Amino acid sequence: MTVELLRGYRVLDVSSHGAVPIAGSILADWGADVVKVERPTGDPLRHYAKLGVVPDVEGFNILFEQFNRNKRSVAIDLRNDEGRAALDGLIAWADVFVTSFLPSAREKLRLRTEDIWAVNPRCIYAIGSGQGLEGPDADQGGFESIKSVFAAIERDTERIDLLVNLAGGTLHKHPIQEFPLAEWREVIDVNLKATFLCCQAVCQPMRQRRTGVIINTSSNFGITGGAGRTAYAAAKAAVIAFTKSLAVEMAPHGVRVNAIAPGLTATARMLSECPFWITSSGLSDVCAGAGG
Repeated sequence: MTVELLRGYRVLDVSSHGAVPIAGSILADWGADVVKVERPTGDPLRHYAKLGVVPDVEGFNILFEQFNRNKRSVAIDLRNDEGRAALDGLIAWADVFVTSFLPSAREKLRLRTEDIWAVNPRCIYAIGSGQGLEGPDADQGGFESIKSVFAAIERDTERIDLLVNLAGGTLHKHPIQEFPLAEWREVIDVNLKATFLCCQAVCQPMRQRRTGVIINTSSNFGITGGAGRTAYAAAKAAVIAFTKSLAVEMAPHGVRVNAIAPGLTATARMLSECPFWITSSGLSDVCAGAGG
């Protein structure tokens, strides 16, 4: 039996990824009416199924639903006046405002306490922060969960001998003059920062044991580039440079570090999304002139 202690309360959830959205889901579990605001391209968690990180079962995104169950969602572009007007209407409606945005983003998008209370002075304002609200790291995201995951693996299995950094994806494609900075950063975070953080988590124990293997996944686009994929190509090229540098750093400690740069494979998804590249003419620009 569900106890709906918060029935009648209205929550506006302007957050992304996992830590703060799960708080909104718990409020929804308790009966609150929670409306989640997503960017026009959707919460980044929605993309993970496309990357193969989690299964996407007939359009049901398990990871996204885990953190956003029982909510209603609306896509709003907070960067323009029309989107801001829509958001202000929701702020006026809400009893609670929840966000995970970093200080610089809250200032740019006018999501600070003074901005919210100017519209609705009775609204409760809640922030989820990885590094606190003040200090030199306040504008940095929180990635302690990555360290804790690797620590748990080390604890349960005694050691990590092999790390394969595989998650990544184009995520967003735009002409350079139209590429939103927030989306550029998201592509860099998924493809480059995630690789860095995972390597950072395992390098110290591997150094101490003087053994280990790290394999980072780049992409053919990190070598050839690709129109509309400036962020993705830049991130994957950086993965190659990062891997070379880390290999030099870790070699004296018995740890091998390499990168692979896969080309395109003629799967059903690739045929629908990249038909030119899968044709014989497109493949002439790919390493050996063949997919896979």
